[in-house]
Amino acid sequence: MQGVDGSEAMLAQSRERLPRCTFLQEDIARWQASTPQQVIYANASLQ
Repeated sequence: MQGVDGSEAMLAQSRERLPRCTFLQEDIARWQASTPQQVIYANASLQ
């Protein structure tokens, strides 16, 4: 599982809570998945 956020503070919290997941600091307007995704969940990011 992979997470993307522009905030390093949010990523640090996510990495602490979910150590088995990968988190990247990226701008979602420019982010491209490295492989096709089955599900993309976007919470409060596309308003």
